[in-house]
Amino acid sequence: MSAEKPPRRPLHATDEAQTAAATAPEVAANVARLVHELEVHRIELETQNESLRLSQIALVESRDRYFELYELAPIGYLAIDGQGRIARINLAGAALLGLDRSQLISRHFAQFVDGQGEQRWNELLLSTMRLHESNNGELLLRRKNGSSFEAQIDCRKAATGVFLTLIDISERKGIEAQLITATKRYLALFRDATDAIALAGPDGRLEEVNARFAALLGYAEHELRGMPIERIHPLRELPRIREHFAGILQTGSSESLETQVLCKDGRQVDVEIRPTLIELGDRHVAQGVFIDLTERRRQEQQRIEQERLQRNALVREVHHRIKNNLQSVSGLLQRELGKFMELNPRLHTAISQVNAIAVVHGLQCDDPEEAVRLCDSVRNICRTVAELSLRPVNFIIENEQTTFRPAQIASDEAVSVALVLNELILNAVKHSPPDGFIPTVSLSANGNSAIVLIRNAVRHSPGFDIATGQGFGTGLRLVRSLLPNKGAHLSYEQDDEYVMLTRLGLAAPVIAQCKLRQDA
Repeated sequence: MSAEKPPRRPLHATDEAQTAAATAPEVAANVARLVHELEVHRIELETQNESLRLSQIALVESRDRYFELYELAPIGYLAIDGQGRIARINLAGAALLGLDRSQLISRHFAQFVDGQGEQRWNELLLSTMRLHESNNGELLLRRKNGSSFEAQIDCRKAATGVFLTLIDISERKGIEAQLITATKRYLALFRDATDAIALAGPDGRLEEVNARFAALLGYAEHELRGMPIERIHPLRELPRIREHFAGILQTGSSESLETQVLCKDGRQVDVEIRPTLIELGDRHVAQGVFIDLTERRRQEQQRIEQERLQRNALVREVHHRIKNNLQSVSGLLQRELGKFMELNPRLHTAISQVNAIAVVHGLQCDDPEEAVRLCDSVRNICRTVAELSLRPVNFIIENEQTTFRPAQIASDEAVSVALVLNELILNAVKHSPPDGFIPTVSLSANGNSAIVLIRNAVRHSPGFDIATGQGFGTGLRLVRSLLPNKGAHLSYEQDDEYVMLTRLGLAAPVIAQCKLRQDA
């Protein structure tokens, strides 16, 4: 009997088993690879998620920055589409136009432009759209409530239209208008001022002058612009001018300065400069107001002269009244002559002294300067003594036509000298014998000094001594007491047995020079 054979496996089963046995490692490898890929993918997803998170944070930050820069900007930002309608607008822009943003979207911007500026707006919009150029301008915009404001417009081309910035410049325009008005007012005052005005820059050159300044110096206005200030002042004044100018620029000093300006024709004019440091734009310049002192000093001199004339008139009136009163006193004394014979000599002396004082006041009354010339005083005293004594007295001016020069008596010594002369001449007449020669008074003077020489006849030698005062009567004691201590000298001498010479020498300070007069 033959052996039993084992059952045979199907062929495909055997192949599957072999295949399964053969691919098991590969499956494991595939699974591992798949797990790895999933892990990598997970890591990539986490990385992408982190990137997205960071991007979201960046977007939030960008949105916040956009909100701060766009929405909260102090100026208006608008997006205008191709038809001129408002596509977007920030809060500042809406506030400027006076409406909520929801009411502004899709409105034509031209609705807010003043009618006269609408053409200008259309030109700006079209130029920006077509030529892709940035444009700017100023427009008058009107809000819904009717109020208006000046706006600065800046247009830039955007992808879908025009990006526009809007700035309210009403305040700036108001300030500019005020500045323009102030400038016009200043220029009007500057150009039409009655005083000469010049502006000088820090470099010491004249930048602007008005017509009065040009006329003062004799230049045309354009000739002075750019000229150094040194050229309009005399050389001797330049150190003071430079120092003063530096003080104005450094400290703003406004202290006035009296100096001279040099005219085009070489004349020098006295002026007072009143400086001011003023601001022109971003720099300072020195403004000087030049006041011509010629007229002021002329007026001051005129005022002084008027005061002098008024004073002289008053003084002359006083002298005139004193003279009249003295003459009245003399007349009253003369009426007493002869009533008491023993008093006649004293009355004659008193009358003569009063007349001598009246002579001085009469001369001061006649001269505007109260000047008393010695020749006039001696002449008048000789006349009054002759009238009172009823005896002639000769008066002679030595070398009157050649070397004689009148001498003026100092005003504070005029009365004293007149009384001295009166006593000397009166004594000469009283002590001259009736049958002797006529007493003679001669005067010689050179303008600085003078000598009065009295000649009279005597019967015997005088019994007095000038040096010691021995034998002096009342008259000579008066002479000695009134004779000035300086500038006066008195001497007596007997020329011969019958002639007495009395010499009175006068010099400074009793004598002062005086102007020549035709009646000397």
